[in-house]
Amino acid sequence: MRSPKAKAHKALIRQALWITGCLSLIYGTGVVAIIGYSHWFDGIWFATGAGSLVLAGPAWPFISGHKAPSKICRAILAIALVSFLLLEGVIACTAVAGPEPEAAYAIILGAGVNGTIPSITLSRRIQSGAEYIEYYPDTMAVATGGQGPGEHVSEASVIVRELTHRGIAPDRILAESESTTTKENLLFAKRAIESKGGSAEDPIVIVSSSFHLFRAMRLAKKVGFSAVSGLGSPSMRYLELHYFVREAAAVVKEKLDGNI
Repeated sequence: MRSPKAKAHKALIRQALWITGCLSLIYGTGVVAIIGYSHWFDGIWFATGAGSLVLAGPAWPFISGHKAPSKICRAILAIALVSFLLLEGVIACTAVAGPEPEAAYAIILGAGVNGTIPSITLSRRIQSGAEYIEYYPDTMAVATGGQGPGEHVSEASVIVRELTHRGIAPDRILAESESTTTKENLLFAKRAIESKGGSAEDPIVIVSSSFHLFRAMRLAKKVGFSAVSGLGSPSMRYLELHYFVREAAAVVKEKLDGNI
């Protein structure tokens, strides 16, 4: 017979599962309503929500009738949770660290283009990059990004267009328009810099969404840049949680692929 303390503990766990399930489904619905279902990870909130509700509902009699997980299982879960929190901490710290002043190049990473119009994400990256370049007149811009599905022009060409509309002289802008990934953004940007007499040892600032900076900076060092800092642009507040959680999974994938 279980003690009142054990019963209260199990009741608390079941309540937490109900709350987690409901909140995950609500949040996931909001995410998909705003950005659509564009990436496999966008379904993580529905999987988490459904799984939590199943555990709290139909599966609860089976779960509650068994002993608590072994110490080994609990240790593995604890290590996984702590590792995730530490990774998120590093990603968050990098997001708010800020760029070094007077970099030789500001590499603006591409993002989605709707036809010929920059997405909100790309517009914010362009704005952040333009403000840095305007403040430091000796900094060159490097526009990156190829042409993807639904894009009538390359992302780099949109960045160049928007920078020149802001009054930045074309001779201060380099561009690469062939890349399809962040790693290629940076590798091809390096080639563009070197083709104009620059060096990978020159200080660079990577301009991207705040949540993306840690991975982008690690990739930049992997392709050969030696003096790297980051300038983050904001995302929609509602989506920050989604993007930061998704970014942790992306960092792990890049590590497993040997890219960082």
